[in-house]
Amino acid sequence: ALSVCDEIAAAGQQAEARGENSFGSTIGMHSGQAIVGNVGSAQRYNYTAVGETVNIAARLEGLPGVYGCSLLVGPTTGEAVGGDILLREIDAVAVKGRTEPLTVFEPIAELAAATARQHEMAADYAEALRHYLARNFQQAADIWLSLGPDDGPAQVMAERSRTYISTPPSDDWDGVFVM
Repeated sequence: ALSVCDEIAAAGQQAEARGENSFGSTIGMHSGQAIVGNVGSAQRYNYTAVGETVNIAARLEGLPGVYGCSLLVGPTTGEAVGGDILLREIDAVAVKGRTEPLTVFEPIAELAAATARQHEMAADYAEALRHYLARNFQQAADIWLSLGPDDGPAQVMAERSRTYISTPPSDDWDGVFVM
């Protein structure tokens, strides 16, 4: 998925350089069991995938657009690739059809190829998230803004923090973003 996102971004930049419309993609991934195959009745069936894993993946597919990035993965995928991929925890999200929030992660790079700067930025994001969840919204916003204007998730979370500075959340706020 990281390679796909890189290739699509490069193709979008090339199109823009030619004076054409740029384009991108968003990918949401979740891992788990699903029913895959011909599903239906004798009169009508389709090849499809169904189940909770598929439903969660479908909800995650729209989240990168919310956070200004190309790729987000759910907790089971994050757990599965955590030893091979540098991930950063982005947020806890309540999605339609689930009562429990999902922790979503952004894959940054393969661990073996991740730069010191990528590790540092992931650590800074994690520090900002800790401040955010502790209701230290100014500190969180300052750190997220320091990650730069091209860091979509950091910019989104900084804006959310600034909103909470001026309009604090209720006392029962748990940090979960409701889609």
